[in-house]
Amino acid sequence: MYCQSASADLTPQGRAIRDASIRFGDGETLPFRTCKKGYLPTVDRRKMYACYLHSRMREERFQKEGNKFRHGEVDLAETFWSRDGLIDDTDGSDSD
Repeated sequence: MYCQSASADLTPQGRAIRDASIRFGDGETLPFRTCKKGYLPTVDRRKMYACYLHSRMREERFQKEGNKFRHGEVDLAETFWSRDGLIDDTDGSDSD
C-alpha cells in the first residue's frame, strides 16, 4: 500500500512510487506487489535490466518486444549504460 508522505516529492524513489500508484493503481495502492530488491545498472560490467532476481525476465521481454522500452519506462541505455567503459559488450549479451 502506498501512503502519501512528505518525502514523496523529495526523493526520486518517492516520486516514482507516487507516479506508479497514480498510473497503475487508484492513486493510493498498486494492483501488484512491488519488488524490494535494489537495482544496479551494471553488475560485473554487465547490463542489468532490473534487480538481480528479475533482470533476465525483463531482458527477455525487452528483446521479444523489439529492443524497445515500454511507454513510461526509463531508457536504461540512455540513462545508465551510455558511459564509456561501463559495460563489457564482448560476451554478446549487448542488445543495442
